[in-house]
Amino acid sequence: MRLPLFWVTVRGESMWPELSSGKRYLASGWVHPQKGDTVVCRRPEMHGTPIVKRVVRREGSRLYLESAVSWGGSYSVGTEDVIGTLLPYGREISRLR
Repeated sequence: MRLPLFWVTVRGESMWPELSSGKRYLASGWVHPQKGDTVVCRRPEMHGTPIVKRVVRREGSRLYLESAVSWGGSYSVGTEDVIGTLLPYGREISRLR
């Protein structure tokens, strides 16, 4: 079951300057992630540890993710691994499930 709204605390500097380590951000499990969105997802190879990354491409049920910094890395996850999408401040959300 996906949560409609939940708080995410960012750990690490890979999304700086967009997101700051230690800060909390509001996310929704009911928003369809699209290119440009920032998502919270599980990485099975990291024992399900959640990560926060930006969607750079979507192909069917695969999302291709990147960090905001060059040393942060790129990832590919299935949409089933997405826990939620960070909500942008001051922008209408029209992609609710």
